[in-house]
Amino acid sequence: MSKHDNSPFILSLKEGDNLFESIINYAAYADLKSAIISGIGALSNITISYYHRNTKQQFKKLFQDTYEIASLTGNITLVDSGWFIHIHAALGDANFQLFGGHLISAQASASTEIAITPLNYTIMRKKHPDLDIKVICPFVAI
Repeated sequence: MSKHDNSPFILSLKEGDNLFESIINYAAYADLKSAIISGIGALSNITISYYHRNTKQQFKKLFQDTYEIASLTGNITLVDSGWFIHIHAALGDANFQLFGGHLISAQASASTEIAITPLNYTIMRKKHPDLDIKVICPFVAI
């Protein structure tokens, strides 16, 4: 794949790879401005959060075992300081129970495959004054 090719790309991670660092490293290599992310495989050492709208607080929980990805979707956007990776995931455990939320951190486990589909425009995020979280702004055409 050439550096400026806008074709989708599959990022195959090794066990123990940091999910977010791997995505940011690829975004830097490919000079991505914005993209859509989806994934399959397994993750471990996962931190998930839940945003409580009324209190504007993030509640975080660490899951240290290995879990199957039932669904992983998100995007790569830009903030003033660089890339912003926003991912939500549904994960399954050995008892076939699902849980999920906003992914804060995770490591690849067994086989983790992330599809990255570049967009041909830039999506910016800024802190929303009422929500106290970074949200997508109107897009800026390239």
